Amino acid sequence: MGKRKKLSSKKFEEKVDRIGRLPDNLIHHILSFIDVKYAVQASVLSKRWKDVWVSLPFLSKLTFEIGGDGNPENYEKRADRFINFVDMVMIFRDDSDIQTFNLNWHDFAFKDTVIRNVTKWMLMAVKRNVQKLRVEIGDYYDLAFELPHRLLNCKSLRKLEVISASVVEHRKIILPKSMCLPQLEALALVKLSISGVELESLISSCPFLEHLHIFKCDIEADNQQNLVIDSPSLQTFALTNTLRSFRLEDCIVHNITKLSAPNL
Repeated sequence: MGKRKKLSSKKFEEKVDRIGRLPDNLIHHILSFIDVKYAVQASVLSKRWKDVWVSLPFLSKLTFEIGGDGNPENYEKRADRFINFVDMVMIFRDDSDIQTFNLNWHDFAFKDTVIRNVTKWMLMAVKRNVQKLRVEIGDYYDLAFELPHRLLNCKSLRKLEVISASVVEHRKIILPKSMCLPQLEALALVKLSISGVELESLISSCPFLEHLHIFKCDIEADNQQNLVIDSPSLQTFALTNTLRSFRLEDCIVHNITKLSAPNL
């Protein structure tokens, strides 16, 4: 009887570990559809899965949501747990590249802490040759957000999305003086406040930019109220409810956008 139980147990383990026989790229694909924290927890399903999470190329869902009981102490504990978790995912991963990094922080109550950590995580993704990076910042954050020099000089980056989830205010962003994104193909800016000079400089630093989406941004144009979009490689362009004249939904557009994109 004991031998039969032992054989039965061994057979069950072999059945369960069939998942572990899947190739890494298929396991990575499966895990890309769930929150990263669940992908890490899924490592208990199989012996081989135990270390698979350290090579996840798709960090598609790193999300900190507003919630809880409103107690500042409980909020701080939740924020600390989230920071520690993302630190673990980024620090203990292996040397493999990151294809997708998607971070959503929907509450910026702890300003300095958030600025420091979000910047740190973006730079860690750059170090791992990230190809697609999306950062969404939330409400309660009234400081300018400075995008790091290394991010906007990342040679592997193909898609960049910077999004403000603020309900009322535009989020001020500051760009580095020198930028070079030789492989960037898609750029999306949402609900941001940026100078026209900086935006034009950013676009000119992307020689192979194909898709540009500027949505509800507050753009400070030059003295002649001109915004110049000059990109020979551009194939799709969306400029929605943008520029200082668009502060009200139905106001008249006084700004002029000059577009030079022969491939549109």
